[in-house]
Amino acid sequence: MKKHLFIFGFLLLILFIGCQQKTVNLGNNISFKVENNVSYGEDPNQKMDIYIPANQNKGNDVFIIIHGGGWRSGNKSQLTFFTYSLMEKFPENVFVNMNYRLASKTRFALPDQTEDIKNVMNSLEKN
Repeated sequence: MKKHLFIFGFLLLILFIGCQQKTVNLGNNISFKVENNVSYGEDPNQKMDIYIPANQNKGNDVFIIIHGGGWRSGNKSQLTFFTYSLMEKFPENVFVNMNYRLASKTRFALPDQTEDIKNVMNSLEKN
């Protein structure tokens, strides 16, 4: 039991430290500045993580990562590892890993989710 508590505590510590991180270093001189949980709307689910190359150039392409779940479930955190692998392959580009408003029994799927994608694109264009 103590071993499980130690492992759980260690994982929480790593999670806490990881949340404080403002730079992601992927090795081979590949690093990104990180802006976590940037709001792009009024709803608490309208958050995005932005990864900007440390050697940013004007005119970088932007990859927007949208998690799966049929508009009803999921979270951007499920695709963080996938986003990092893309960042390694395309280190000159900006990456955005976004959450969106989820559908439920009382909230229809569309158009909220497609509006959220448009709002992310508009937010990125403005900033």
